[in-house]
Parts: sequence; C-alpha cells; structure tokens
Amino acid sequence: MDTPTCSKVHDYMYGETLGESTFGQVIRGLVRKTGEHVAIKIMNKNDLKKRGLTEMFRNEVAILEQLNDKSVLRLIDHFEDTKNLYIVTQLAHGGELFDEIISRSRFTEPDSREAIRQILHSVEYLHDLGIAHRDIKPENILYVSAEENSELILADFGIAKFKREGFSDTVGSLGYAAPEVVMCALDPASKNYTEKCDIFSVGVVSYMLLSGFSPFEASTLDDFVNKEIPRGIKFPAKYWGEVSESAREFVLSMLNTDPDKRPSATELLCHPWMSADLDDMVNLLQNIREGFNARRKLLQTVEVVKLHNQMKKYHDLKDKDAEKVKSDTKGDLFVQLVKAAVENRETLDALNTITPAN
Repeated sequence: MDTPTCSKVHDYMYGETLGESTFGQVIRGLVRKTGEHVAIKIMNKNDLKKRGLTEMFRNEVAILEQLNDKSVLRLIDHFEDTKNLYIVTQLAHGGELFDEIISRSRFTEPDSREAIRQILHSVEYLHDLGIAHRDIKPENILYVSAEENSELILADFGIAKFKREGFSDTVGSLGYAAPEVVMCALDPASKNYTEKCDIFSVGVVSYMLLSGFSPFEASTLDDFVNKEIPRGIKFPAKYWGEVSESAREFVLSMLNTDPDKRPSATELLCHPWMSADLDDMVNLLQNIREGFNARRKLLQTVEVVKLHNQMKKYHDLKDKDAEKVKSDTKGDLFVQLVKAAVENRETLDALNTITPAN
C-alpha cells in the first residue's frame, strides 16, 4: 500500500456515482494522462475504522493484485489521502447483468448458458488461485461493453478471501449466500465452509437467468434455513415449462445443500448441458423482465421501510438530544438521512458524521 498521500488523487477526474459496493461508493473516473475511463471505489477511513474494516480494504487490494484474467475485474491503481482509501479498476461500460439483458429483444436458453459459462470461468479462475469471492450476485456480474456480444466479468472483491485463511464468518447477500454460510450466523458451533459457497451462489444466479425468478423468497436468515432449505428447490411450470430438463439438473446440482456434493466450477463446465443441442426459439425474456421488475419493486419498498425506520430513530434521538441532530452548512439533515438509508447505514452513524452548526 502506498504511503498516505494526496498526489495520486489529482491523477484522476471524478464523475457521477455508479453505485454502492460492499463497503464504499463507486464513481466514474477519467485518467488525466491517458483519457481512460475507469471506476473508482472510494471508502472513508473513519467509517472503515469505526466498523473495524480497514484490514478488509487491504485484503481486497491484495486479492485484486493477484488477478490477471479477462474474466475478472482488472485493478489499475490504489492509493489513499488523509480522508479516503481509493481503488481504481477498469470500467465495465455494459452495466449489470440483468440491466443489460432486459434491454434486449430476445434471450434464450443458449444465451443463458453462455452467460453462465462465463460466470463459471470466472469462478474457476478464482478457485484455482485459492480465492473465494463470497458475494456472487447479479449486481457483481458486469458486461465489459454495451455491445451485444460483450463478455462478462466478476466484480466487487470487498469480501473475497484467500482459502488459506479459512472461512467461518457470515458474509454475502441473503438469497445468494449458501446455507453453510448462513449457518455461521445462527449456530456458532457450525464448521468452517469452503469455496463451494460460490457454486451455490452461481446456482441461484443460473436459476434466475433461466426462469427470471429466485428459487428463494425468505427475507430473514431463520426463514431461509428453517423454511426455504427444507422445502427444497421448486421448478414452477409457468417459468420452467419450456426450459430443458438438463438445465434443471444442472442448476439443482449447484443448489445442493451439502457443499461436498456440489460440483466444482471445472466439473460444471464439462456438464452435458454445456454442450447440449438446445432450443433457441423459445424467448425467456418475458419471465426475466417480470422477475426483474418484481425484484426492483421489492428493493424500492425495502428502501422506503428503511427510511421510515431511520426517520423514526431520528425523531426519537431528537427528543432525547436535540443538539445531536442539528444540520450543518453542508446540507439538510433529511438529505443526509436519505443518503444513509440508501447506503444501508445506521442513523446514528449518519448523525455522527454531521457537524453541528455553530
């Protein structure tokens, strides 16, 4: 890691926000010398320190420095100044997996297979290096360009980890995280898990690419473990009726609750479905759009609920200590709280970053 300096900050021009990564904001950037468009992940040092996550940033950089394959995000630079830590990577112009797919006029089972093949190549590459991504989901699968035949890359290595360090912490995203990962939160006695957790996540994404919907509906860890997993994986005819039986078997093998029985990425790439003669006349796009819109509405609802809860906490805090919640000259407190809700931060954390007006 570079010695703290502000000099590299001026090597780039900074543009609009592209999104939120696991522990930071990602913005569009431009390298002043070369004109190359890049993505710049910015993380506040104090925020990371309060959460005890500074070492996680170092780990992300260490992992990115090991990667050199077109199937994964390319590291360009990393540096820090007095306030922030920065990671500069290639910019994937094509956007997130489903954002690009729903813009098409057709998307067939062979198209799904090609996307899944590329995702598995990324996972195979990481696992061969002894790295588990641990947060595979559609938002972290990006198209390199906006061209129709663009390649996919796997991004956001914020919680990736080297296998040699062992995996025992609960990380990832509910609905994509494997059962053994979730169990680490519910049962302290549960054993360490392996890189096969990534295979389960790819299974969820594959299910969605073929049907439009997630195989799981649980909104809590308890429901996922005690209801969804015992229920087993279902393939509703409405969404799977025109998808091949081989595809179902392929997906089901990845979603095995026993990680030891899940195939490796290499084995999955050799699965019969990967070379089968598939029907390219059936358009899956209607189901995919329906599922995508349903997830988007759910996320919007979740954000409204979050904001409501944040504001309730704000009013409770205001009653207890009015001085604590004074807005400053940087902007209205409501705006700060909305930003905190979107970033999924606790209200008090947001309030602690607001300097009271003099």
